Amino acid sequence: METKNKTKKTGTIISTGVILILVGFVYMFYVLNSLNSTVNEKKKQLSVLNTQIKTNKDSLTYIDQKLKLKQVLLDSILKQIEESNDVGLQEKVKRDLQIDQTLNNSLKTKTLFADSSEVVYMQVNDQETKDFLEKIDLLDTLNSNQYRAFGYDMQPERADNTVRYFHLEDSIKAKKLKKKIEIATGIQVQEQYVRGFEEKVPDKQLEVWLKKEKKDTTNSN
Repeated sequence: METKNKTKKTGTIISTGVILILVGFVYMFYVLNSLNSTVNEKKKQLSVLNTQIKTNKDSLTYIDQKLKLKQVLLDSILKQIEESNDVGLQEKVKRDLQIDQTLNNSLKTKTLFADSSEVVYMQVNDQETKDFLEKIDLLDTLNSNQYRAFGYDMQPERADNTVRYFHLEDSIKAKKLKKKIEIATGIQVQEQYVRGFEEKVPDKQLEVWLKKEKKDTTNSN
């Protein structure tokens, strides 16, 4: 009798163990299946994101190449005008070129950035200013904050140390960007509201026009 009870108990334990093992396998299968589904979903999302990034990169490259060719032509025209010594015409062309650069920047914004990010375009006066800003990694500093910063576009004799904005509601954003630029570069800049571009320039588009003071290379006696 006692032997039968032991045998019965042993059988019960074995049956229970088998059931637990089966339950464990079923649970593991469920977990792995769920994990696999999650991984596949993330892969799909990553694939879509990579496609978007490539598309944006290709679009930006195309736009940049097109605008650079246009800039070469404009600089050539400007050089001829400067050689004419017509001050009035020079100032008009200078303003027109500044406006043209703003519209070019707007084209990039509308093409690539439909979200709510603050987009910053960097215009520099000369190679010395560009070298300085690259050395201090200004773009990386801005991009590590809330900005999407791009540049540097060469604007000879047209950069005047300003942070430009085109919508009155972006005034506070321009002030904040001004402080970040001054802290990062040591260059004093002013905010400048550019009127008449509300319909042409997306909101939250800001421009920085920088000119580093040249070092005095004259030797003092």
